Amino acid sequence: MIMQLGLSKRWQRRALFFVLGVLLLWVVSWAAVPRLVQWQLEKQGARMLGRVVTVEQVAFRPWSMALILRGLRIGKAGSQDAESEAQLTVDEIEVNVALQSLVFFAPVADAIVLRNPQVHLTHLGQGRYDIDDVLQRFTAPGAPSTGMPRLSLFNIQIMGGGVQFRDEPKAVNHVLSDVRLDIPFLSNLGGRRDVATHPRLAFKFNGAAFDTDAETAPFAKDRHTQARFKIKDLDVAPYLPYLPAAWPVRLAQGQLDMDVAVDFRQQASAEVALSGHLTLNGLVLNEKTSAPKDQPLLQCGGLDLKIDEWRPLEAVFKLDSLHLDRPVVHVRRDREGELNWARFQRFYAPAPGSDPFPEKRPSFYALKHFQISAGQVQWQDAMTRVPTTVVLADLDFQSRNLSWPARQVAPLNGQASIQGGSVSLSGESDLKSAQLGVKWAGLSLKSAAPYWAELFVPELSGKSSADLRLDWRAAEGAEPARLVVTAPQIRVTDVSLGKPGQPDASLAELALDQVEVDVFKQQARLGRVALTRPQLKLLRSPEGRWMAQDWWVPTKTQAEKPSPSSKPWQLDVRQLQISAGVVNLDDRSAGGQVQMDVREVNLSTGPWQPLADSPQMTPVKLGLLVGSGRRDAGRLGFDGAFRLPSTGLEPAKATPLQLKGRLQLDHLPVHKLSPYGAEMVNFDLKRADLSYAGTLDLALPDAGLGLNLQGNLALENLRATMPPDSDDLLNVKTLNVRGLDLGLQSGALARLKIDETTLSDFFVRVAIDPKGQLNWQRLLKSSTANDSKSTPATAVVTLGPMGMVNGRVLFSDHYIQPNYSADLTELAGSLGAFSNRNQDAQAAQLAELSLRGRVAGSGKLDIHGHMNPLTRPVALDVRGQVRDLDLPQFSPYSNKYAGYGIERGKLSAEVNYRIDANAQLLATHKIILNQLRFGERSNSTDAPNLPVKLAVALLADSQGVIDINLPVSGSINDPDFRVGAIVWKMVLNLIGKAIISPFSLISEAFSGEDRLEQLDFPAGGAEVDAANRVKLEAVAKSLSDKPALRVTLLGQADLDAEREAFRQAELADLVKAEKRRRLSRDNQDASKAIVVSPEEYQALLKSVYRRSAVPKPRNALGLVKDLPQTEMEALLLAAVSVDASDMRDLAQARAQRVREALIALKVPEAQLFLGAPVVSDAARPPHFVPHVKLVVSAD
Repeated sequence: MIMQLGLSKRWQRRALFFVLGVLLLWVVSWAAVPRLVQWQLEKQGARMLGRVVTVEQVAFRPWSMALILRGLRIGKAGSQDAESEAQLTVDEIEVNVALQSLVFFAPVADAIVLRNPQVHLTHLGQGRYDIDDVLQRFTAPGAPSTGMPRLSLFNIQIMGGGVQFRDEPKAVNHVLSDVRLDIPFLSNLGGRRDVATHPRLAFKFNGAAFDTDAETAPFAKDRHTQARFKIKDLDVAPYLPYLPAAWPVRLAQGQLDMDVAVDFRQQASAEVALSGHLTLNGLVLNEKTSAPKDQPLLQCGGLDLKIDEWRPLEAVFKLDSLHLDRPVVHVRRDREGELNWARFQRFYAPAPGSDPFPEKRPSFYALKHFQISAGQVQWQDAMTRVPTTVVLADLDFQSRNLSWPARQVAPLNGQASIQGGSVSLSGESDLKSAQLGVKWAGLSLKSAAPYWAELFVPELSGKSSADLRLDWRAAEGAEPARLVVTAPQIRVTDVSLGKPGQPDASLAELALDQVEVDVFKQQARLGRVALTRPQLKLLRSPEGRWMAQDWWVPTKTQAEKPSPSSKPWQLDVRQLQISAGVVNLDDRSAGGQVQMDVREVNLSTGPWQPLADSPQMTPVKLGLLVGSGRRDAGRLGFDGAFRLPSTGLEPAKATPLQLKGRLQLDHLPVHKLSPYGAEMVNFDLKRADLSYAGTLDLALPDAGLGLNLQGNLALENLRATMPPDSDDLLNVKTLNVRGLDLGLQSGALARLKIDETTLSDFFVRVAIDPKGQLNWQRLLKSSTANDSKSTPATAVVTLGPMGMVNGRVLFSDHYIQPNYSADLTELAGSLGAFSNRNQDAQAAQLAELSLRGRVAGSGKLDIHGHMNPLTRPVALDVRGQVRDLDLPQFSPYSNKYAGYGIERGKLSAEVNYRIDANAQLLATHKIILNQLRFGERSNSTDAPNLPVKLAVALLADSQGVIDINLPVSGSINDPDFRVGAIVWKMVLNLIGKAIISPFSLISEAFSGEDRLEQLDFPAGGAEVDAANRVKLEAVAKSLSDKPALRVTLLGQADLDAEREAFRQAELADLVKAEKRRRLSRDNQDASKAIVVSPEEYQALLKSVYRRSAVPKPRNALGLVKDLPQTEMEALLLAAVSVDASDMRDLAQARAQRVREALIALKVPEAQLFLGAPVVSDAARPPHFVPHVKLVVSAD
């Protein structure tokens, strides 16, 4: 008992000592540990951190093993006072150490609590922070790492506290506050490695609440972790400055709500799975540009994403739903044609070799529900001439069961509005095929106006609607890809091309029915194409440029030509319809402006393949009106078939344009097209209404135009004028051509057959202009006349009977002054049938010709005979007559060409023309002028001075009638043979004879003499010999029959030529005078003509010599010597003085002798006149013959 008591006391004492020791240890540790910890903490902390470290208070509770630090402060770099500038402050740190630390020889804590820790962190720029000095101390090279220390921590908590982050370069402050961290357990000691812990972290960052809940075994083999992250109302604006500046996409605005669960497990490979719910409100993404302000890229009112399972390391992404609320997507294309979203994809694509998953590619994506509500797509295109903006608004889209690779068919439904129109989409797709229905209504063509502007200059407007069906299937194995677009109908309405209100082209409706397009087979089928009320303005500028040529925007690059091996598109149009069409033609490039309105254009075709290599003939019906008013409008109707030129690549197989059918023209105003011929003709077609009923066969091969016409043709109200005075050139009331058969081959006439032609109520103007040119000679311009070709000899021409009724021809001559005009009226006649089938002029069919009318209101015209102008040579036997044509109206011509007007007179003429088989023309012109009388001399200085009155006086008989016959003959094959020129030359010859040899006009009628106008005399003599007396008898006869004639006698002499002869004559007269003196002395008759015989001559000469006063030679006695006859003659001749007065007397004597002779022949003295004698001077002709000239004139 005592031993037990002693033992008990001993243990009690030991226990007491132990308790006292513990109490003493508690007291010592209670007192010493705080001081030691505070001292070491401040000292070692300053050494390790290089900062001032202060602790306000340290408490130790040995009974609970709790160490409490209050007021921990770590100063900033370079600061000597942690109170004023603290890097870190902690209000209180409490650590409850477990005694198990002694058992495990590792830190074991029952609780670790940090209250209100506050960190002040500053970013200095260029990646430098104000804690870099501390980080460098911990990252400095040191002892090798020994791995993760062994520990076991329970109830780790951070209560309150936060982080004050100052970003100096960005001038941004971030605040992390209300931090709450709970880690119930964290241990890597023995069996506690696999114990799961449930950490929790919550805080507010810049006002946004964050909360997480997790379960993790971080030290287990699989490190299985399940975490849930919750973020509420996170505003991304404060974090925007930290996005990389090189990124082309910039986050500008957004507020994030997130509730995401993460499941991590480390097996043979890491497994990460995420699920949860993300909501992003007010999202704004911008595109970085060189402009001062970024461009918008994406705005979204709300993005709601529910994730079923996302395993990023396995490329499995399963979404429960994705809902975009009010998204606005901005898609832009730059001037180089690159899309902004394509640039982003290229920028964010991993560099070669940097793929984080080089062995795995995305393998499966799935989305159960996808929806877009009230979305919008804004398309901006800088490639167009005018920057383009198109907005797709009110976009709603839904789809289900989307997956890739596809595991089932996904339905697709959507609708939107664009430019006032609506678009809807419905269908399904499995990514290998798709069947989609696309509908739109009221879609404005202006939405695509900038793209039309790339092709067309004028503005395009209108509305379209369509119901399309797309059937697509991707290529798979040997099965080719398929894309077929079908549409029951497509409508485009209110189409306008050009200025609003003044369009160049418009269309009430374009309807396409039963459309089927196979894109890969390049085939298109259209059941019906209908154009309702199309209107088109065709304008061509004075420079010859069509308006449509200016519609197209010029391009710098030329379109590539398809290779011969490329497959062309095939187009099959079952029916083309045009109704109530209008075409307004305004062509200002022609010689005159062409304006034509074509209305009521109605066209209908049968099956048509316009792109076929060898297109077939297509049935067509066409009707239209040409003109402004319904009553005056011309009509065109066609019922037949056409074929467009083939598009084949082989020219040998190409087919030309062809048009064949029945053509009906009713009063078509062809005069409206006359300016197109202004470059070829010199007249203006003011009116011409063309009618035609018959067949038409037209082809345009490369060889030239092919044309066949068979029908009846009529031309009415034809009126053509001649510039510049717009005088009527040709007026035709009606020209009817019946039984027309016209054929052209290679642009040349092959045949022409006309059964009957009738011309009625016509007018023709024939005029000579002031330059003397006939108007019909200049109808064709010189270039056209030179280029014109004659009808080929192979052409067969057969013309039936021709008739004309009530014709009129007006002849005007402006070449003469005053102007002259004359009418051919009441023209009527006919021409029988003829042809060129037989070119032999003898065997050819001759047409009977008959033409009647009146000339200038007085003369009667009658032409009849037979002819065939188509034979070679021309077959002709025609007789024409003009009777009782009054001549005074032709005074302008007689004034100009004869110098005298016509006071009175009538003309009757008969001409006969005949051409034989040898091309020899035999023509006679019998002209009878009755009582022709010229008036006074013209005052014009240009009028010739012709002896027309003399010619009339010479030609007219005693009754005043002139009868002239002018025969002409020659070969018409002679290019120099001209009938008119020959006749005119013969008339001029008549007038010329009146000037040069007036008596020659009547000489043949009386004596046959051809020189009655001159009587020659011997030199020095003035006596009329027997030869002259014969001539004077002929002159006397003509003067007695033509009392209106007057003759002036002009004697002529020459001093030099007649000097010696005159002396001889004077000597002879002296000898005769001596004989007359002797006769008078002997009382004999001396009045008779004295004739000196040779026997008497010497005695009479000697007497004259002795009686003369000439110096005479004498002998030695002073007596006159007897001289031989020759010497006496020489002395006497030398003594005769001859001068000009002697010559004048001689010339006058000669004229007087002629006058006396004519008077003796009973010519009245009133018809005879003596003219002044003419004595020739030094300019006399070399062989002068003394004569008396008879100058004839009229009364």
